[in-house]
Amino acid sequence: MFAISTLSQAEIWHDGCLTSTTDNKAFADLPLNALKFPDLPDHQEFTLPEFGEVADQSLVVTQDLSEIRLASLTAYPFGGIYEFDSPLNTDHLRDVVKSTGPTSLVMNLTSRTAFMRQMARHYSKFLLTRVTLSEQSETDYAIVLQEAVANAILHGNLEVESASIPSGLSGLQDQYDLIEKRLSDDVLASRRVGLTARWTTEELVTEVVNEGPGYEPRPRNPEPANAPRRGMALIESLTERMVIDQNGRRITFKIKR
Repeated sequence: MFAISTLSQAEIWHDGCLTSTTDNKAFADLPLNALKFPDLPDHQEFTLPEFGEVADQSLVVTQDLSEIRLASLTAYPFGGIYEFDSPLNTDHLRDVVKSTGPTSLVMNLTSRTAFMRQMARHYSKFLLTRVTLSEQSETDYAIVLQEAVANAILHGNLEVESASIPSGLSGLQDQYDLIEKRLSDDVLASRRVGLTARWTTEELVTEVVNEGPGYEPRPRNPEPANAPRRGMALIESLTERMVIDQNGRRITFKIKR
């Protein structure tokens, strides 16, 4: 069964979610209502009640995101998914809620969850419950988003610098070990990755934001036409436009639908 509660009770939940569907006196400027997950094991899929026309204006807020739970939620055309730590940062949640709407999609996770649950893959699937893309745009989008999210998690929030890691197989192991070490640091692992997509009938614009220390973006040297592309160069080559701002903490890119 599902139990209805209020946003103020979210801090004591360990397996709850919230959806923005009805008025809530505790948050007068935000239409929020709480809906508890069914009491099921993390490895079991579940279904939710029919939300009808309000689904795309509903933000699911949850603390425990297993692989199955995230896969189940992204099968629905919600307005977004927000993972919260205890205590719930209501100011941050307010900002995210205001990004939801009939032509937008948000996902905001901690770095630990974003890395362990393959955030980009789930978000791409989630987006397709709301938006139709051409076959080529769908492929390009998945590649670009993976690069942007990996950059946000690793180089942004976890502060993993590729330049300091040796090349070759030994370097790959060193990088893996460093990522594991950084993910075990609660301060770094709790830094958030935020995705927000907005669209029109012709284009799709996506923002990828991290909470790392940032950096000063520098002009990139032109690469040979036949050189393999990766990172920012790959994103730029597959999008209509790419912008890096907020001291390197935000990447915004646009593709045609």
